[in-house]
Amino acid sequence: MANSGVLSMKEAKNFCRQNNISRVILAARDAGNPVYEKIEFKHSNAFMYLTV
Repeated sequence: MANSGVLSMKEAKNFCRQNNISRVILAARDAGNPVYEKIEFKHSNAFMYLTV
């Protein structure tokens, strides 16, 4: 199941690139952090962010 989460996030990342969205910010739960880290989200205080 974790692989499907990574795939969905990669699709979201591609969507952002195609639509000139340069940053994504999210409030992730501890259990979700490994999925976001696999696609290069970074930690910042209580949030995680991705520069696309």
